[in-house]
Amino acid sequence: MNMNLKIKRIYNLGNYSNVEFTEEVNDIPEGLVYNKEVMYKVRKLMILNIERQYRSYLETLKESEEDQDSLKEQLVDDLDKIDKENN
Repeated sequence: MNMNLKIKRIYNLGNYSNVEFTEEVNDIPEGLVYNKEVMYKVRKLMILNIERQYRSYLETLKESEEDQDSLKEQLVDDLDKIDKENN
């Protein structure tokens, strides 16, 4: 009988906000399920992949914030130009 392994990790982002990452491996042959060394390595790879996803998520958030700041600055500059042209 084949088995499934699922790991879910919830990271707290503060202000009662969380982000959840899930890693899942399906149809693991029964012979591998009972091999402790193999399953340890599979679980470790799954956890490392979740951590990589979380770090990538944080980097994306940071880039998004920087993009927003840049857009805000551009908007203020554009509004200043329009204001000068009209005065």
